Amino acid sequence: MYENTGKKILSLARVLTILMMVLVILTGIIMGVSTRNGALGLGVAILVIGIGCLFAWLSNLLLAGFGELVSNSYELLQFVKNGGAGFAQKPPPPNHSSRTPVPPQQQPINSANPGEWVCAGCNAINQNKNSNCWDCGALKGRRTHSINNSQ
Repeated sequence: MYENTGKKILSLARVLTILMMVLVILTGIIMGVSTRNGALGLGVAILVIGIGCLFAWLSNLLLAGFGELVSNSYELLQFVKNGGAGFAQKPPPPNHSSRTPVPPQQQPINSANPGEWVCAGCNAINQNKNSNCWDCGALKGRRTHSINNSQ
């Protein structure tokens, strides 16, 4: 019963909002019909329905926000209890090079494939679409060597 309370609160917020809006619409129609003056009845109905639906939506927003807060707090508590374990780490960028830097004298100047560039700071090979080196963060500059001249 007390597990996954954040999602239960979010579901409850949705159900209550629908229920409140239906009741507000019915109340507006009943109040509009019960008024003897037709124009006044229509105005009362529209006013009651508009303000009632606005309050129903706002209460849904607050209750859903509380449910999200409870859900996030529960996840944070589980994270702390597990010592930070059990959660996936952010994956490295797709073309990240995990190799150790090679000194410039050992690295051939044109070792990059077309569409790649070699970092002058660490000699890591990067794609031309990246303006920073994935290994050291250095900016792609004039001192780098590239096969593709579209720098």
